[in-house]
Amino acid sequence: RGKTLDGGAWIRGHFVEMEGLPCIFINGMAVRVVPETIGQWTGLCDRNGREIFEGDIVNAKVIENRMSGTKKYTDVYEVAYHPKYCYFYLKKEGNNLLFDGNWSYGVSIEEVIGVINDNPELIER
Repeated sequence: RGKTLDGGAWIRGHFVEMEGLPCIFINGMAVRVVPETIGQWTGLCDRNGREIFEGDIVNAKVIENRMSGTKKYTDVYEVAYHPKYCYFYLKKEGNNLLFDGNWSYGVSIEEVIGVINDNPELIER
């Protein structure tokens, strides 16, 4: 997914570089996109069936299982990708979480509420 240079529409397709320029290949055409907006699909959808992409801002339910007890809360995170370790995670200053369920947190992504490029104020609240 990426945001087009001309008009700023979000498009989904396959990422390609043409002559060194980032593009999304869709419907037999390569469309130039803003490099900072390119994001991978996580392979997951929120409870409404909306695909979750890198760069999305989501409401997530968190169940934190520590030896001291269970803590449940809902918070807002950015979906990010860690290139060194090849996994997606929920990013928030001071509280990054993996959402694969294999760590000490259970995370359920409830809803995509925005995109970091369009709505950075959502992550700050």
